[in-house]
Amino acid sequence: MIAGNFAYFFVPSLARMVAGLFILVPVTTYYLDPDDFGIFAIISTLTAVFVATISVGSSWVLGSNYFKLSKSQNKELLFTTLFLDFILRAKLVIVFWIFGDLIFPLVIRDYNPAFVIYFKVYLLSTLFNVFWPTVSFLLTLQKKARVHAAFELGQLTCVAVTTCSFLIVLDFGVMSLVLAPLFTNFVSLIFELIYLRAHVTACLSSSWMKEVRATGIPFIIPNFIAAFGTSADRYFIQKFSSLDNLGIYAHAQSYNDALKTVNKAFARTVNPITLQTFVAAADISPVKFSIRIWSAPPTTAQEWLEYAAAKTNYRL
Repeated sequence: MIAGNFAYFFVPSLARMVAGLFILVPVTTYYLDPDDFGIFAIISTLTAVFVATISVGSSWVLGSNYFKLSKSQNKELLFTTLFLDFILRAKLVIVFWIFGDLIFPLVIRDYNPAFVIYFKVYLLSTLFNVFWPTVSFLLTLQKKARVHAAFELGQLTCVAVTTCSFLIVLDFGVMSLVLAPLFTNFVSLIFELIYLRAHVTACLSSSWMKEVRATGIPFIIPNFIAAFGTSADRYFIQKFSSLDNLGIYAHAQSYNDALKTVNKAFARTVNPITLQTFVAAADISPVKFSIRIWSAPPTTAQEWLEYAAAKTNYRL
């Protein structure tokens, strides 16, 4: 079962790499310039930092309670976390939608008023994506790797089709990069809500709201620091160099990020088994053995792959 679930978690990541290398990269690099990639990189980076500051720690609360609760209690917990996620994300979108015109001239060196339009569209796409991290984690806990794969493959198909359509047919330029996730997240949201119908009860629990707030609020500053730490390089490249150089840097980084997909698939496979084992106070030897088998031999190979990717990025 572990091998089967791992395959379903890994196949979408593999498909994303293949689609990126043989479809999206050739199309986007043909129709877009380095500064276009730089514009999208700084917009997505700033949005990621803003979103990180309002995380309520849904995965922490779900992961620590899911296997302890009854089915009805899990439905209340899930609805409460989703409700708080939506409220906070909606507030974020409203605030930065209003003040985006004031923020962008201060943080972007080669500012253009069109950047704010791109930012607002991309910000709206994050609102449509608000439920997916929780739905993804729920599917992982439920060990529904096949359903998770269907969601991810559907999202990948939407991104590829819409990006190519907006670039090739409509000639929208850099706007294509922000419209594609907007359309994809909206379509995905519809199917997420359909799936959630059987797994939530429309009842807000005050006790779960307190626990979610108690878990999420302490993580606001660490989440912001972590998000800024991983994005600071992009900010300083565009601030002290140019959007062109940021576009080249961000595009090269995407190849290196692809190397992390295997470990992510394994983590999604093992996480629910580990949580369930600890909750039941069962023997953890099988889990420890699987992790040791996974983590020991591939390390050298992964280091060689990362070295090769780094050399490639340097040449670019």
